[in-house]
Amino acid sequence: MVAPMSRNEIPQDGVLLGIDFGLARIGVARSDCSRLLASPCAIICRKVKPAADSAGSIMRQMAACGAVAVVMGWPDEEDERTQDIRAAITGCIDQLEKHAVPVVCVSESFSSREALDLLHASGKKKKPGQYLDDWAAAVILQRYLDAPDEYTRR
Repeated sequence: MVAPMSRNEIPQDGVLLGIDFGLARIGVARSDCSRLLASPCAIICRKVKPAADSAGSIMRQMAACGAVAVVMGWPDEEDERTQDIRAAITGCIDQLEKHAVPVVCVSESFSSREALDLLHASGKKKKPGQYLDDWAAAVILQRYLDAPDEYTRR
């Protein structure tokens, strides 16, 4: 299955929100206004809430950042391990699009590993119990910022 594409166009200007969607936590990152750089922003504890609750949390983050669209991480693997997360992401996207939020999906492959590498490169160390979901969201968002034409409809 190919990653779902938004029915709504991604606006040319404005802050974008990056999402690393998980069953327990949602990592959030935001772009700068010029869409050059993604930065970790927040971690939302999910605790397997319905898609509408997750979408509501994401929309609140959008409002706080003044974001105009969402860049959602999408698992490349199509197997039983990713079945639940794919269903949860698809449900969340459906809820966001009911509120006219444009969503584009970007591969989340190795985003957590890259996030850990970025954290270490910045001179910080991962502390015990520290989650990197927001850093993984920044990796996902940066992938889009670096090559937005790869993720638009032709």
